[in-house]
Amino acid sequence: MARGSAAAASAGSAAAVAHLEALQHRLQAEADAEVKVGQDGYFKGVIFHRGVKTPAVEAVCKAFLKEVAAEPAGLRQLGLALLRQPLQEDKLAGMLCWRQCLLEAGLAEQWREELRALQQIYTDGHVFAWSTCDWICGRLLAPMIKLLLKSEPAQGEACASHVLAWCRHDNLWLRRSSVVAFVTMAKLPDDKASCLHVFPGFRASLLDALAATVRGEERFAQTGTGWVLRELGKGDSPCMLQFVGANLEHFSREGLRYALEHQPAAVRQPLMDRHKELVPMQRQQQQQQGEADASRPAAARRGRRRQDVKDAGLEQDADGEKQAAAAKRRRRKE
Repeated sequence: MARGSAAAASAGSAAAVAHLEALQHRLQAEADAEVKVGQDGYFKGVIFHRGVKTPAVEAVCKAFLKEVAAEPAGLRQLGLALLRQPLQEDKLAGMLCWRQCLLEAGLAEQWREELRALQQIYTDGHVFAWSTCDWICGRLLAPMIKLLLKSEPAQGEACASHVLAWCRHDNLWLRRSSVVAFVTMAKLPDDKASCLHVFPGFRASLLDALAATVRGEERFAQTGTGWVLRELGKGDSPCMLQFVGANLEHFSREGLRYALEHQPAAVRQPLMDRHKELVPMQRQQQQQQGEADASRPAAARRGRRRQDVKDAGLEQDADGEKQAAAAKRRRRKE
């Protein structure tokens, strides 16, 4: 029996390796050198690319998964292997494979095991760019939590609470994920009086997590916090403003702008002015470099601040593609 299990595991591993290589080959066939230059430049060397646009990655994965018809366990193994690859497109492909086995093959029910495996991906250092982090939140975590809340509310609440608890983790990207995973749910009420609700106590739990993440001085801890607060404000502006007022000293200038972006100037400006008085000049100077990065190029800044909450990955990835197109036009003029 043990020999049979070992043989099956070995065969499964061999199939996963073959699938990995085949999918990577297909992705590379779609690569464009000019797109790669633009994408790599936009991310300033933090993460590198093949030069494949997001819609093309999705199309390749969709066709591949339809052809191979892998078992859920095989898809999960393939997804994990791809997430451990260094290139952006491979990581996105990994999320798409894993998402399919979670949402379509019923593996969401074993969410504890899935979250342990995902957390290991983070702590092993395979999530090191905001794009990967936000893709995981928008394409993997949020859909899984929503599915569980709909099918098994108690399990959905437990899964959500587990993710929220990452807010105090040492890993920056786990902390960002602890709140960004809920960006599309932040504005929803948590009481059953509404047909569109999350679960009782959700908003208090989210605010507790935000109170932890806002204390992180890293740029992407701050922007993630501000982004979620901005969306929360669409559902309960007084609640959001109360939180901002109580935690004003912990915000970076950029994080605060994210949070207040949709507030009227009469509300936003006094808080920005008060923040300037509260935060010591030394900290203001430390933040100048991050703010300068956020302001150039202007098109990228506007694109990032839009951050379409319907899909964390596609809107942000589009910025890199726009930069690639702009670079291509400049070269033609030259």
